[in-house]
Amino acid sequence: RVPGLSALNDDERLITGLVVLDEADLDKDDGNPNQGNSNNYSSLLGSVGGTTAKKGQKNSRNELSEVLLDKEALKTNEIVVLAMGEDARKRANEPGTVRAGAFGYPIPDATLALVDPETGLLCSPFTIGEIWVDSPSLSGGFWALPRHTESIFHARPYRFVEGSPTPVLVEPEFLRTGLLGCVIEGKVYVLGLYEDRIRQRVEWVENGVQEHEHRYFFVQHLVTSIMKTVPKIFDCSAFDAHVNGEYLPFVLLESQAASTAPTTAGGPPRQLDIPFLDSLTERVMEVLYQEHHLRVYCVMLTAPNTLPRVVKNGRRDIGNMLCRKDFDNGALQCVYVKFGVERAVQNLPLGDDPAGGIWSPLASQARQDLLMLQDKQYSGVDHREVVIDDRTSTPLNQFSNIHDLMQWRVSRQAEELAYCTIDGRGREGKGVNWKKFDLKVAGVATYLKNKVKVQPGDHLLLMYTHSEDFVYAIHACFCLGVVAVPMAPIDSNRLHEDAPALLHVIADFRIKALIVNADVDSLLRQKAVSQHLKQSALILKVNLPNIYNTSKPPKQSHGCRDLGFVMRPAWVAQGFPALIWTYWTPDQRRIAVQLGHDTIMALCKVQKETCQMTSTRPVLGCVRSTMGIGFLHTCLMGIFLAAPTYLVSPVDFAANPSILFQILSRYKIKDTYATSQMLDHAMAHNAGKSTSLLELKNLMIATAQSPRADVYSKVRVAFSQAALDRTAINTIYSHVLNPMVASRSYMCIEPIELYLDTNALRRGLVAPVDPDTEPFALLVQDSGMVPVSTQISIVNPETNRLCLAGEYGEIWVQSEASAYSFYGSKDAFDAERFNGRTVDGDPGVRYMRTGDLGFLHSVSRPIGPGGNMVEMQVLFVLGGIGETFEVNGLQHFPMDVEASVERCHRALVSGGCAIFQAGSLLVLIAESRTRAFLASIVPMIVNTVLNEHQLVLDIVAFVQKGDFPRSRLGEKQRGKILASWVSRKMRTIAQFSIRDPDSEGSVGTAVPNEVPQGRRSSVQSGTAGAGAFRGGPGSINRAPGTAGSSLRHVESISQLPLAEEPHMFDMQSNPQQLYTDDMPPPAVEFLHNNDHTPTNERPRDLALNTTLDYSPVEGNMIYGFSEEQDFAGAAPEQHQPPPRSDYRGHYGGSPRSPVDMPMQSGGLRVANRTSIDSDEDWSQDALRHLNLNSR
Repeated sequence: RVPGLSALNDDERLITGLVVLDEADLDKDDGNPNQGNSNNYSSLLGSVGGTTAKKGQKNSRNELSEVLLDKEALKTNEIVVLAMGEDARKRANEPGTVRAGAFGYPIPDATLALVDPETGLLCSPFTIGEIWVDSPSLSGGFWALPRHTESIFHARPYRFVEGSPTPVLVEPEFLRTGLLGCVIEGKVYVLGLYEDRIRQRVEWVENGVQEHEHRYFFVQHLVTSIMKTVPKIFDCSAFDAHVNGEYLPFVLLESQAASTAPTTAGGPPRQLDIPFLDSLTERVMEVLYQEHHLRVYCVMLTAPNTLPRVVKNGRRDIGNMLCRKDFDNGALQCVYVKFGVERAVQNLPLGDDPAGGIWSPLASQARQDLLMLQDKQYSGVDHREVVIDDRTSTPLNQFSNIHDLMQWRVSRQAEELAYCTIDGRGREGKGVNWKKFDLKVAGVATYLKNKVKVQPGDHLLLMYTHSEDFVYAIHACFCLGVVAVPMAPIDSNRLHEDAPALLHVIADFRIKALIVNADVDSLLRQKAVSQHLKQSALILKVNLPNIYNTSKPPKQSHGCRDLGFVMRPAWVAQGFPALIWTYWTPDQRRIAVQLGHDTIMALCKVQKETCQMTSTRPVLGCVRSTMGIGFLHTCLMGIFLAAPTYLVSPVDFAANPSILFQILSRYKIKDTYATSQMLDHAMAHNAGKSTSLLELKNLMIATAQSPRADVYSKVRVAFSQAALDRTAINTIYSHVLNPMVASRSYMCIEPIELYLDTNALRRGLVAPVDPDTEPFALLVQDSGMVPVSTQISIVNPETNRLCLAGEYGEIWVQSEASAYSFYGSKDAFDAERFNGRTVDGDPGVRYMRTGDLGFLHSVSRPIGPGGNMVEMQVLFVLGGIGETFEVNGLQHFPMDVEASVERCHRALVSGGCAIFQAGSLLVLIAESRTRAFLASIVPMIVNTVLNEHQLVLDIVAFVQKGDFPRSRLGEKQRGKILASWVSRKMRTIAQFSIRDPDSEGSVGTAVPNEVPQGRRSSVQSGTAGAGAFRGGPGSINRAPGTAGSSLRHVESISQLPLAEEPHMFDMQSNPQQLYTDDMPPPAVEFLHNNDHTPTNERPRDLALNTTLDYSPVEGNMIYGFSEEQDFAGAAPEQHQPPPRSDYRGHYGGSPRSPVDMPMQSGGLRVANRTSIDSDEDWSQDALRHLNLNSR
């Protein structure tokens, strides 16, 4: 038996099998049949049993068949035979050729098929395919791996049948070998493993038509070129990864230059020669491009013998699949990485208007044309002109202020309980009835009038712990016509933030006195706190007002009305400030909101009607009682409803979270509020499981952004034993200008979840998709429906036109419960936020602009016992306009990119990632648990961002765990991160440049003290160039003598967009050096209407090391610091305040910008590739990209 070739069908798609030929067929060429032995079988040995082999056949049977193939044709998966046999050996040295040896014919009873591994179709002749075999001697499959057994051991190819465009299955089942090869004249030629071949997409235009196909490269050919051409390479390999819809090639190099092993026994680790590593990787990329036209995406460099090995043909070779597995896990011991993004990545999307962004008229019109048949997005409105008191059937809207309503309650139900405080053990304090409540308020008012000498219109700062004293002081201010400014007690552990914040409020609001209770009074009298405040006040030139303790005012036997404390008409007039809420962003930026008595009453009305609150159920006040919904429940709602109010201290809740749920159960409270941080704390301590929460019908979880998708499920599971109804867990969309813009209260359904197409979302479109088919779809939860007397419209923030269903826009709110101004702001932009008017809507409706992006979506859900379908229009919040950034005309939400990055590697800290635009550079800062082999994490981060968000990062930097700026609630301080980055004060442990600054499409190059020429403008992001890296993409940039800075020795910002603020010493450690000759004078901006807070430390001289002391292998080395140095003492300012944005989206405060302040010039200059000519323009543009004004 000898093998032959049989055609499977007439279209020449081939399967090689076995056919039995007669002996005569073998010898028909000379007509002399061989003499067989007695059993009529010929022998394979040729001379045994009397058979005689033909002389002419001897060479062809025994020699190794060789062919000479065209190397270039292999890239297109084609076989072009240039020569065979002896001729192939003679021409083997010709350039552009590959000599291949045959493996002979298939064995008897075996069937071999060549199949395209991508499509599963049988290959045409002279085409490379995967070798599939079928034989009775094959194994049945893998043990206990049915899915892999089915796909590998029982694979079935397809073939086309004449006359049908649909391929059909081939009957026999095959084993996939993973070998790539071809069949030439019936012989099998194996060219390599499927895993050892790299694909790359190429595109071209032919006759005006865009064409594309894949080119194929065998790893062995690439390795041979590198080893022959590039010196000092120990070994290398390559693989491809599917990123952003295309295959990108990775090259792995082993070189002695990448080793940090000590040169002498017991010596220090050898420092890496970064310029040499950069030139080495650059040389590899150029060689592969010149010889093979392979556009390398990433080159990773490791020390010799560190890549995983497998045994092949008796020798240990680098295992490509093991390398890819370690790469996917971020486990490669890589010390250096270089990217070739400009060449390799060619499918980055562009928006409809790359220059103008998604809100430009061009892009907006493109969406309008696409959605022209859709309805405009605006909600209905449920006007409640009259609010009835459920006990007396009296219209509550006849009261113009809460004080008059309180007096009416005192006259009608003087002996009923008004307030009661619960201590840390759950015991009730001495209750206060309405009459006593009136006397307490009168006592505080008398004390303020006689002792503090307050006059109507004066400003008092109220700093109280959560107590009844705080409520008395608030209502005393109301009845005196005094403007109350409640503020949470300062934290002695965060004086560097709280003390300047307090002093700025005192200076900006002209605070006459600081009124406190006994707890805060003792806190302020502590030596450390009082010294810190006094010295900070001296530096900022702020006069500290007197402090008055109202815990024990003189007892009164007469109420407010008897003492003449009645409301005057001027105090309740619109525009007269009765209350100022001060919000603080995570970056310690102050937002001051002014409320009049009409707004206060409207807030109570909306809360009562929306939540269906009555006097029969008590009210609970716990956290955040100085602003928002916490203030309403603590100070106002009990009076508005004639219901008792129970107070629980946040300190007691922190120590014993169960107390809150015990009170909810004991007093059968129906409506209450919470924050996600509260609930996380309670669930971490297993609180509330032993109590019954059956009576709790509305647990409002306030959020200023899109609700966290995991909060509802976690709370439902955690409190399922407490019988908490799943429909009682409700998120509310709370804004600084309106505590309840939208609410899920009493919707009686679980949260509505949508998965959105992220590609459409970047273009401003809302396209729900199936998460099973779209793995990167964005999950969002609704924030509920509009409350009473409230209307929401979704508006294009640039054109002021109503958005159509299917796109998102800015959320505009029309509600009597919205505040009507930022206190003290004279900025025209701030005034415009309260005067939003749509071009194509009702011109008589005036909206409040939230600055948040979202959309309205209609859903139908079964409601009630009968399950009747009810259509509801719910609001989805996406995020703040100020936090977004645009690249190539597409809009991105930083929190979505950061969430993707934080999931990509186990070494990255959850919530420890920030992405921002600094000028035109797209920078990502990641907090890492390790300092070893950070270069192996960089490609994973870059791939994740590219794959899920179609973005190419410019810089990736790492900070040590614990160095990532966070607020007291654990929120990211984006402003401080950006400020410390552009001011070179961020303590990065390593940073990598991704884009090549010297190639097409890069953003900017920083060069020491020289002016660039011939630079091109940015392709990816933005309008202004900051500093990129001269060292090339992927380089670990370090500068001698620059311990803590970022963009070291390559970053150049001659004028930083950051004000030099006065610094204060740590009072506890060095109080005697407060007044020194070199103390910088306070910046002018901090004396006038500034919301920023200086820090508590003065910059110290850094202990610098002039050596390159970063080791990507040793985890105990940090730039500029040894293990013995005091890290905190030698560090630069950690709490650097953020720069004031030039974008007019800030709330309150002065429009002045610290860009106008004189800055300290650096020694390096920017080789700016953009159209912005001056450093001042760059600094202003960098601030414009900061966009901290989302809240």
